Amino acid sequence: TGIGRGQEAKPYVHLNPAIAKWAAGKAAIGISTSSFSLEDAQTVARSGADFVRLDMEHSPFNVDTIRMYLIGMTDKQNILKRGNAVFPIAPVVRIPPYGREHPDWAVKQALDAGMMGIKFPTIDNKEEALRAVKSMRYPAPRGSKYPQPAGLRGMGAGNATWLWGVGGDEYNRRAD
Repeated sequence: TGIGRGQEAKPYVHLNPAIAKWAAGKAAIGISTSSFSLEDAQTVARSGADFVRLDMEHSPFNVDTIRMYLIGMTDKQNILKRGNAVFPIAPVVRIPPYGREHPDWAVKQALDAGMMGIKFPTIDNKEEALRAVKSMRYPAPRGSKYPQPAGLRGMGAGNATWLWGVGGDEYNRRAD
């Protein structure tokens, strides 16, 4: 377990604050925006919400805009106060492709940019739901506790590790 004598195991902490609340049986409060300005990102970062949904289904889908918005949400004062670089508000993006359109490319780019979640505009059946899940997952390592559904996402989180404040191995493990 990696626990020395006299030490207690630290509880698992979700990096995504909305998932942490849901796991504790609590409600998560979110906001939606289609304004991707630096000022909006800074306001959202200090809003106290648990998640923000960037609406790129009805606005242009632009990965550079996602990156800049997430950099704008990086609140150094909050990082110093909390003692870690993890976002206090989970960034989620609503992508333009429907489930039937094989949204893998948009999912991969948004997650690699640093998003903590994807909102699919329409999933109509089991096959589309399975494809959506596969698009967000990395292929499971040998001996994985949850090898299915097999992920389609390629390794190379890029900007996400920087923004999440974790190393590549930890990101690969926790982003699933």
